[in-house]
Amino acid sequence: MLVNNPPRTPPILKKRERNVSSSDPCPNGKKCAALPGVDPNDERVPLLLERVRETGLVSSYAAELEEISSATAEDQLEWVVQFTHNVIRLDTSTSGFIVEVLKLPWKLTESDMLQKAYQNFVVALVTAHNIHCKAVFSHLFGLLLPDTSMGAEMNEADQLLLVNPQLVPKSTMQVTQCSIEAIVMIHAKVPLSERTLLREASNARPYYKRHPHLLLIYCKCLLILSSRIPSLRKTFLEMIVERLVDIDANCPREPADGSDDENEEEEVFKMDVDEELSQSQNSLIDVQRKARLDWILNNPLMHSLDVLMDAMVLYIHCTVHDVPFSLDRNINIEELRILGCLPGSVKLAPNLEADQDSHDSSTDTSHKQQLTLGCACGGEKHNLMSLKRLYHDLVGVFTRIVLPTHSSGHVQFFMFYVLSIKPSLTRIFLDTLRTDSFMGNGVALDVKKNALAYIGSLMVRGKFVPISTTLSCLEVIVSWCHEYINSQEKQGTNNYMNLALHEKFYCACQTIFYVFSFRCLEFTKSEKMLDHVRRLNLERLVFSKLNPLAVCRYQIVKNFAAITRHFQLAYCYAIIESNRRNTLPVCMHASDGSDVRASAYGSSLDMAFPFDPYQLLHSAPYFEAHYQHFPGLPEYISMDAEERILEKEETEDEDDFLDHSYPSDSYPKISSFMECQDSPTAERKTLKRIFP
Repeated sequence: MLVNNPPRTPPILKKRERNVSSSDPCPNGKKCAALPGVDPNDERVPLLLERVRETGLVSSYAAELEEISSATAEDQLEWVVQFTHNVIRLDTSTSGFIVEVLKLPWKLTESDMLQKAYQNFVVALVTAHNIHCKAVFSHLFGLLLPDTSMGAEMNEADQLLLVNPQLVPKSTMQVTQCSIEAIVMIHAKVPLSERTLLREASNARPYYKRHPHLLLIYCKCLLILSSRIPSLRKTFLEMIVERLVDIDANCPREPADGSDDENEEEEVFKMDVDEELSQSQNSLIDVQRKARLDWILNNPLMHSLDVLMDAMVLYIHCTVHDVPFSLDRNINIEELRILGCLPGSVKLAPNLEADQDSHDSSTDTSHKQQLTLGCACGGEKHNLMSLKRLYHDLVGVFTRIVLPTHSSGHVQFFMFYVLSIKPSLTRIFLDTLRTDSFMGNGVALDVKKNALAYIGSLMVRGKFVPISTTLSCLEVIVSWCHEYINSQEKQGTNNYMNLALHEKFYCACQTIFYVFSFRCLEFTKSEKMLDHVRRLNLERLVFSKLNPLAVCRYQIVKNFAAITRHFQLAYCYAIIESNRRNTLPVCMHASDGSDVRASAYGSSLDMAFPFDPYQLLHSAPYFEAHYQHFPGLPEYISMDAEERILEKEETEDEDDFLDHSYPSDSYPKISSFMECQDSPTAERKTLKRIFP
């Protein structure tokens, strides 16, 4: 019996035969972009590569490199096409030649065809021989760094870019776009090149003291790459934030304007402007630009950090609203204006309590704050999937880089902005800080302290944080403090005031005092809210043997004592008086470098709240609408505190020298909260005058 066997199919693993000629630009069956035509009679490149492979000497190809350098864009296009056509010959033996070819001054800005051919060449080169991956990526990331200089070597163009780093010359735009496209294409065709790509991107980062325009362009290029290659976005963001932290750590807390007398400087500046106005309008512009340039030269790091934070916030806003991020800031602003939601815009919640408060004459309405609901679109034009992915990446970057950084001044505000445009993420972020950082196992003490500082500062400074979220988070921290006191009372051995042993507990108490004092009107606006506060049992923290009032910042303690005394929640003045009598006047240095007097027993808690008023000028408007300044305590509370201080001074003259151990101006990081209200500094007024 005959059986008809089906035709035998070839094995799956059998390699199919394929003729690979030397003219195939993309071996291994991979497709490349369409290349311009090749002259088959042109043997210059094959002969050149044969000499290079045989000798390997620079002298064997020096003449050709010189010819390519001096050639026109059309002639360079022919060379690039020939190199791409013979890419199979560019193996390991030609590594030195490849490095020299990549360094050549290619006229990419003069021909779009040359840009396309150059992209195809580098992609085909890495696809055919991944041994050249490092050299290619190093060169491509080097193209993202425009040629600028600082100091005495600055020319007029460099000065213009220093005053306005957002300007992007057409040549810079063309070269960076070409390089970014090539990097994206290589990553898509050669996935194993990812590690080399990231390493070269990190190595190419400019030094933090370089020209602001250079820092800004490279930062924006990495942000564009993070959008084009989403799998690498978190790593690119880490590179950017690391450089921002470097600048912020070396940035002075207050700008230097080169003058000690502000009024004198105003008069001189005005006189100069008036004299120039009498000559011509162009001269006035030159004077203003000169004043602006002088300020930038005196504060280069603050200027660099300002423009970089501007780019970071704009990238976040564009990503959330599904707008492609661009090197040109004006393009993004125009697209967002058409969309109807500019960065820094705000949507306010309806003030439902306004009518009730207007009929209640006993309620102080001057300190009311209105809740914000995000940016102007209210979340209607958000791409929720993009927002979710961006939030997770930014939280990872924040936890790894920003959170362990002590006393950071401005970088952390990128997280503030993300939460401000989507307030529903605030509770998630607070829970992450509390569970993973503050209460997490194996977390360093400094990270726990910083987590508490971020929790407290965010709850009081964000207009988008409702009082319900603040109260629930405060209840968890207070509950932890009560459990800590219970454990110390059971042990008995360490149940006494000691900053070294109980620093975590004292940071938690200072956060509680800070939040309650800042938002006291909301905590005490009704009898129901007062019942919630009474159930917190803050009096037990005050009278604990651990004595948190002794080590917390005195300005916070002073406001907390006045508020709790007025509403009969706790009586702190007896503890404060006892602590004063045991205080040793020891001078210490705060984390910001200023001298402060020690608190009770010669100890003082060094804890800075990170969302204190933002000092950078150009990027400040992005946060202003969502930021809560401290307007000062109500008069009926502050008057009680003043009367108590006057009474103490009249009855206890012998303790006058102890009162000076707590000067009101010795805590610069929180003085804005402790004084009557937040107000712009003299330096910021000077900035507004120089930057109209």
